[in-house]
Amino acid sequence: MDDNTLKAAIRAIMDDTEVPPNKRLDRLTTFLKENGLAYSTMLCPNDFLVHPHNRGGAMINALDVHDKGQKILELGFRRSLLTDSICFELSPHETQRRVQVEANEALVQKSSGLLAPLQGSERYMTVSSSHTTAFLKASQHRCKRPGAAGGFLNLEDEALKEAVSKGWPWLVLSWRAEFLVPTLPAFVQMVLNSVHSVGLGIQEMEAAQQVALLVSSGQSFKDAVQSVKASRPACHSYMDFVGLYVQKFGGGPDFPLISFLSDFCKELSITVCIGEELFKAVTSWDLQEPSTQFPFLRASLLACQLTSPKIVDGTARLLVKSDLDRLKGANVRQNLLQAEQMVAHAYQVYVDSGKTTVVQRALGLMMVRLSLILVKKEKLGREKLEVYRSPEHVAQLFATEATNSAASASAAKADGKDSEEEPALDLLGALSVGEQALLQNKHLKKDGRYVHADYPEKIFVFTGLENDEAQFVHTPLYGSPETVLVPPDLFRKWKATRLPLPRVLAKDAAEGLMYGKSSVLAEAELLAEAQQILFKLYQDHNSGDSAALDIVTPTNIYTSISFPAHKLKLVPLAILSKPKDASKLTLFVEWKGAKFQLSPPKSTEVIVPFYFVKTTSKEEDVSMTISWKTLDGMKLPMLTNVKKLSAQTILLQASKDLLEKKDGSSSKKRKTFAVWAFGLMVTIGTSTSLTWRDRQIVVPPELIVSIGELNYLKVQPSNRTLMKLLLGARTAGSLTSSPGLQQLKQGREDAIAKAIKEESKEKGSGADDLFTEPKIKKPTKLASTTLEFVMVDGLQIGLQQKHKASTDLLVLMESDTLDKVFTKITEDADPEEKRRYKRRRVAEKKENSDEPSEHSD
Repeated sequence: MDDNTLKAAIRAIMDDTEVPPNKRLDRLTTFLKENGLAYSTMLCPNDFLVHPHNRGGAMINALDVHDKGQKILELGFRRSLLTDSICFELSPHETQRRVQVEANEALVQKSSGLLAPLQGSERYMTVSSSHTTAFLKASQHRCKRPGAAGGFLNLEDEALKEAVSKGWPWLVLSWRAEFLVPTLPAFVQMVLNSVHSVGLGIQEMEAAQQVALLVSSGQSFKDAVQSVKASRPACHSYMDFVGLYVQKFGGGPDFPLISFLSDFCKELSITVCIGEELFKAVTSWDLQEPSTQFPFLRASLLACQLTSPKIVDGTARLLVKSDLDRLKGANVRQNLLQAEQMVAHAYQVYVDSGKTTVVQRALGLMMVRLSLILVKKEKLGREKLEVYRSPEHVAQLFATEATNSAASASAAKADGKDSEEEPALDLLGALSVGEQALLQNKHLKKDGRYVHADYPEKIFVFTGLENDEAQFVHTPLYGSPETVLVPPDLFRKWKATRLPLPRVLAKDAAEGLMYGKSSVLAEAELLAEAQQILFKLYQDHNSGDSAALDIVTPTNIYTSISFPAHKLKLVPLAILSKPKDASKLTLFVEWKGAKFQLSPPKSTEVIVPFYFVKTTSKEEDVSMTISWKTLDGMKLPMLTNVKKLSAQTILLQASKDLLEKKDGSSSKKRKTFAVWAFGLMVTIGTSTSLTWRDRQIVVPPELIVSIGELNYLKVQPSNRTLMKLLLGARTAGSLTSSPGLQQLKQGREDAIAKAIKEESKEKGSGADDLFTEPKIKKPTKLASTTLEFVMVDGLQIGLQQKHKASTDLLVLMESDTLDKVFTKITEDADPEEKRRYKRRRVAEKKENSDEPSEHSD
């Protein structure tokens, strides 16, 4: 299938909105597998980066990584629960690969040590299981913990250590699939968000960024909005307004203002919701101003809301619709126009600086401060009131903070004369000649590595400005450092380089990489040794050659002479290689405890009779059988004739189906996974079945509820199928009045109330990091809708997002948990009570009907 046909077919599946998102993803992955654009394999956390398009470009949130990881540790990590893990290959094209790698480098740098550094060996990018994978990788590299708790992550948990070393199954999508359809990662990630919508659901700015990505890739606004809406984001009910905001106020074809707000949230780890009322108000805010639609001021209002110190039910509570209504008056129009112009000019400085983090933060602060001044809510912001006093003062602060030359707090203590006579607005007025030149030469970054034509074979580090001159320092291996001062007009002559700084390797490190101690060389030596042994075994033991066999192209083989039974022996000569996962090999050789994969040579180049023996499902046609032999210390497979062969006999071995039939094993194709514990079995394949106390049922799909990455069983006390499992022959019974069931439900409600009380403190959004002198925060209520589960008597009980108090009991689908719950709810239960009541009422009605009426004859 050519590229154009593949591209059209992939887009057709993605754009078919008549099909539910999950089924579209299933069809898409099946199609990609059939066309060689996807495959399944075992991968470890160190193999991964995060896809730049993950979560609308936000990638992952470092605080959420640790928060989710801590919950997993408290619950007990289980590798088998990691399902639906999907990733993409890194692009082989240098330009695109650099973009992908640099996005992850920036992500790690902004995490302040919470995320693991890049290793250089990563080959894939996650679009699901991203936070879990990042937590495992951070644990492997002993990253620091966030907040006041401090300390470092580790791999003391054995299950965690096993997941890091052995990995788990992943579906890998080819880089070529993304090359053909650039919106494919965003689509896959959006669908997976819908699957785990009760987990880290996406908020407005993430959704807006996803719409922008899809439109930039060729989709219409309508289709893009519907695609994101299908992923069930937190703003699902007003997704049309999110799309309208992107279209009208995104800043142009590339939607730069959407990217800024998305990066602003990512930089500060902001995950709060703006709120439906305010977002609709900002989008539909009509000031009837012919000169502008105020795109920068609207973005400022959203940025201000995102930094709200008050958060209720996960939604920011700072600005409200009435604040915007008060700004419609003619008396404040000039203030709005001035603010719009100031932010527009500051945004251009941000662009000219190369969109650096320092200027991004300064611009974000400016937008928040101006918004609070306009709506007269300076006292309700995160900063002390004295930090800024007027729009002009805010502009001065931006000019200072854009180069990180002074903190906001220092600016707040400026001389009191500023309030008496404000200077004219000049965003660059506070910058020196060197600082202005630095903003215009965005390639110069502190501690970056640079080269210059006048200093061949030397690498310099830019250390900062010295009297408006750029200071570059070269440190040789032996000798004193060399310093070069460069005037502003020559900044552009210095070129950034990715070359590493030369360093003397530590003696023990160097020794560990040399012959005799290098594990890589030891493995290569063992592989070479095994290859030589295989060559020798082929020469000594393979009895099938051109004199005894007739090779028929393309892949058939006949005898040319007769052979007594067990005299024809065929050895699998091949090129050996180290496998990715030795446990999955079916055909291999083993040498000194190591398994090696067999890669048969092309039949047009080398003929090895072993690989010419085809399979047959007819037992009478089988002439060769495969067996495992150990020769000269090497374990290998060998084909031997099981009966006497005459000349011109085709060589055939038993097929897999025939072998299974002979062994009496099942011939079912589907794979299953079973866990036994306390007499309970959970089988997961094309369907889910439960076996308990020698009774088995197939679980109806409606009784399986997915919350986050876990599956729960919905215990409906009158469900006939479930009662058949729990009550045996009494299939019409009910456990509604079960004391054990009522105790678990009451325990669930008590646990919810306790969790809400413990989490009543405000959830941190990272916005405090933006301000140098934040006010002391007051505790705010955290809604219980953020809970995914509670623990009741050591049992994990799931919580659905709505009507938790009235839902049926949701029990984690784990064998030990299910067995304990089933035992508890069936003890002291009277499943016949409801039936006796029904029979009593029926008997009463029948008795009454038998009494003669006063009008009867």
